[in-house]
Amino acid sequence: MKAGNIHDAIHKNACTSEQYAATADELTRRIMALIPSNPQILDMSNPWDLFDISGFECSDIGPSLYQAGWSMRMAQQLYREEG
Repeated sequence: MKAGNIHDAIHKNACTSEQYAATADELTRRIMALIPSNPQILDMSNPWDLFDISGFECSDIGPSLYQAGWSMRMAQQLYREEG
């Protein structure tokens, strides 16, 4: 899956709102941008651990814990696929 398809992947679930999806898209992009300098993100399973990463910020978009977990797993998957 290409990074440009993040939005499409979210919208496979028809009950997902545009705003909810936009928040998850943005958080996924932010996490992916941090992976090159913080490769430990690839091994994380708990989204709360992202707060230990210098430069991680999400208070402006206010994701739910579910969005954070989904976005972290999506960023891990996309980064592994695209390297």
